[in-house]
Amino acid sequence: MSTESPNWDHCGYGTTPDDPIGCPGIQAPPFTACLAHLTAPQQNQHLATLEPGSDCDYRGTSFTNDLLTQLKNCLAETGPSGVCRYRFGVANFSHTSFDEDADLSHSEFGAGSSFEGARFGRRTNFHETSFSGEAIFAKALFGPAISFEAAIFDGEAHFDEAEFDDAAQFHNASFSRGAVFRATKFGEAAWFEEATFRGRAWFTGATFENDATFARSTFGDKAFFFEAKFGDQCSFERATFGNEPTFSEVIFGKAATFEGATFGNKATFIQATFGDDTTFEGATFGNEANFGDAMFGASFYLDKAVFGDKASFHDATFEGALHLAGTVFLGDISFMAARMAGADFIGPILSKGAIDLGQAIFEVPVTIYAAARRVDCWRTRWRQTASLGLRYAEIDLTESVCEFPLTVAASPTQFLVDLSTPFDETPLLSGLAPGAPEREPTVYVDSISGIDATYLVLNGVDMSECLINGAIHLDQMRLTGDYRLATSPNGLRYTKRDVLAEEQHWRARNGYHGWTSPAGWDGDPLTPATIAPLYRQLRKGMEDSKDEPGAADFYYGEMEMRRKDRTRPLGERTLLNLYWALSGHGLRATRALAWFALTVAATLFIMTGWGIAKTDPKPETTRQVVNGKVVYVTDNPDPVNPTDGQRFTSKRFEKSLRVVINSVVFRSSGQNLTTTGTYVEMVSRLTEPILLGFAALAIRGRVKR
Repeated sequence: MSTESPNWDHCGYGTTPDDPIGCPGIQAPPFTACLAHLTAPQQNQHLATLEPGSDCDYRGTSFTNDLLTQLKNCLAETGPSGVCRYRFGVANFSHTSFDEDADLSHSEFGAGSSFEGARFGRRTNFHETSFSGEAIFAKALFGPAISFEAAIFDGEAHFDEAEFDDAAQFHNASFSRGAVFRATKFGEAAWFEEATFRGRAWFTGATFENDATFARSTFGDKAFFFEAKFGDQCSFERATFGNEPTFSEVIFGKAATFEGATFGNKATFIQATFGDDTTFEGATFGNEANFGDAMFGASFYLDKAVFGDKASFHDATFEGALHLAGTVFLGDISFMAARMAGADFIGPILSKGAIDLGQAIFEVPVTIYAAARRVDCWRTRWRQTASLGLRYAEIDLTESVCEFPLTVAASPTQFLVDLSTPFDETPLLSGLAPGAPEREPTVYVDSISGIDATYLVLNGVDMSECLINGAIHLDQMRLTGDYRLATSPNGLRYTKRDVLAEEQHWRARNGYHGWTSPAGWDGDPLTPATIAPLYRQLRKGMEDSKDEPGAADFYYGEMEMRRKDRTRPLGERTLLNLYWALSGHGLRATRALAWFALTVAATLFIMTGWGIAKTDPKPETTRQVVNGKVVYVTDNPDPVNPTDGQRFTSKRFEKSLRVVINSVVFRSSGQNLTTTGTYVEMVSRLTEPILLGFAALAIRGRVKR
């Protein structure tokens, strides 16, 4: 019983003190009662004024099946094909009650027809009905079953706040302009299978308490599902979305299926909630797909989906598994700050842009396979064991938190989508600039700065431009496989060795020839005092793993930074410079042997020219009278240098060679030497064994097990 008088001349039948309004039906001209309360002759007289295409205004009127049939018969028209259709002009059934079955199938309604606030008691059928202009069903209440199957809406269709108590059938319906279902309530199944929305589709705030099916539907323009709620199962399988479909704050109760769906420009699922398994397998997204802050309560399937320029799962929560086998991202993909509570295997995926895992939290052991341009793991938290198998990717591990072992490895072979199908990497490789060098399928580590490297394992990666300053426990980091570091410049000035990016920066900024900073570096270079400990920790890690040869270059880099550190005392730097010059910090055998050979040559030259006496001195005995007695005294005369023409002879060279070998190897020459030769021998006995020792030390450092 209504307490408000309608804003039209109404019937008023059945007025009582308790119901001062009575029947709200509009008066049927030329009478003062509504069509339902006219006598039979009056109804016939009124209906006789109607013909196909007539406008009909029956606001607030209650229709029985018989009365609706009489009305339809007045508007019936048989077309050229022999099919009977019921052609309404502008039909106004606002707040009308259809107390029994309402069969309006095969009808045609003119522009502006309205069923606003209408009540449909039992079965309602709009099968193959067409609406040439705007059709309004706002706040309508539909009873046990409603069918708009194959209905055609040429104008906007308004179902705002309408309620469908039973299944709503819009199978194969066509909405030429806007379809508005704001705050509409679907009590049972809602069938929009193969429906076509050429204009905007508004399902903002709609509630689907049971199954909702949009399979193979086509959304030509924007589709808005903002704050919609889906109950049991939702299917958009192979649906096609046009410009900007929006599912913001949607709640999907149980299973949601978007398998094979095609989305146009933008697809928005911000703050959407998926209660059960959700599948977008084989779906195609246009320019942008945004699942920011979405909640996935169970498994999420994106296998073999294709995303456009941007895909975002920022702040999303994955309580179940995340299936991305064969998924292709033609641009960037962001999982920034996402929470992976159940995602234990991700991939293989391909991204032509960056994969952003920054600040994401992985709560279970996870394996990730990806071929991408870049992987960002800034402040990513790995709460369990994690393994990243990558190809072609630059990776940034700055300030990542590893609570268990984290392995980053370059995969030498293509990933498999299934047991036998290789993942096609053509989309990634085809984006290279013309003339660019062929990209290697390795992993380029950009930074591990700020990371606790206790559990970090890098296998077969390229660290030529990797920044490590700020990382702790570098001595416990493991470098395995065919890893690569930057090397010193070519040329005689520098010994070929592995170097850190930090040393490259420092030398380039300080004018050392041939050294360049890695691409994109614009920060201040570190000082030798801060670079030396980095080398020291890496050296210790290699030594602890029994890789003495692998530790050699790190030791060399440490010593170089100590030698270049002007904060150290002059005496220490002088000693280090001497150590470097003589033997390359005990690591360059050729340098020590070269100095040894030079020293031996110099010793031979001096010995031959000035160290060996002209002849071996013979003892001379003289008779002397001491205290009246004759005494015979034997003296050894001092060795005498030869004349200039007799200095450099083969005999003297051979004797000098014996002197040098005996003094260096056997520590005693047993020869009579001149004063010069004696001092030269003393110096050679000190220096030459040291140089031999440096050479032996260098060789041992390269071959030690």
